Formats: sequence, C-alpha cells, structure tokens
Amino acid sequence: MGDTIIAIGGNSENERHQSVAVKTVEYLVLGENTWKKLPPMHCERSGATACLLP
Repeated sequence: MGDTIIAIGGNSENERHQSVAVKTVEYLVLGENTWKKLPPMHCERSGATACLLP
C-alpha cells in the first residue's frame, strides 16, 4: 500500500515453547524504521499470506 507494509497475524511462542497464532496487526512506513501497532484482530490468524503488487 504505497510506502506502507502491514503485518497481520503470525506465530509466537507461549511459555511452554509451543507455537501459537496471534491477533496482532502492525505496520511500517518505509523510511521511518519503526513498527507501529494497530488494533488487534478479533480472531488469531496464522499461515495466511497476501501480497499487493504495483
């Protein structure tokens, strides 16, 4: 989306070192070098992929 990268969901490790899906949504504006959080999703998501091409 222009100069913005959005990361939606993914996996993390819990305290038992098990992989779990997450609700997180973050974005990066190219050139700012800082990821910023957006409101979390209603459901955890993992393994889905999307790509926007010019």
